[in-house]
Amino acid sequence: MCFGARRKAILRNGFCFYYEVMISVLRTYIYIDGFNLYYGQVKGTPYKWLNLDAMCRCYLDESINEIVKIKYFTARVKSRPHDPTQSLRQQIFLRALSTIPHLEIIYGLFLSHVVSM
Repeated sequence: MCFGARRKAILRNGFCFYYEVMISVLRTYIYIDGFNLYYGQVKGTPYKWLNLDAMCRCYLDESINEIVKIKYFTARVKSRPHDPTQSLRQQIFLRALSTIPHLEIIYGLFLSHVVSM
């Protein structure tokens, strides 16, 4: 897929140099592990809301990257006695993410178990 041509004209010593630069657009798919993102970057900080589309655009050069799809992988959490609103907070966050047109939420399963030593 070609984004188009950028045309430039340069005047040097009375000569006009005209050229076109063809720019190829990279169709970019982004895969995000929601649990690693949360536990690695968000937990323990005052920042709980994250616009994933804006974050991805900060990492990529928009002139050559076309974000086709952002796939966000997560599992639904269950509220726990020490954090009874955990599930509700996740639902609100996922509802906000669902407003991003090219973002898809893929649900998996989260298995927890007690580690004995």
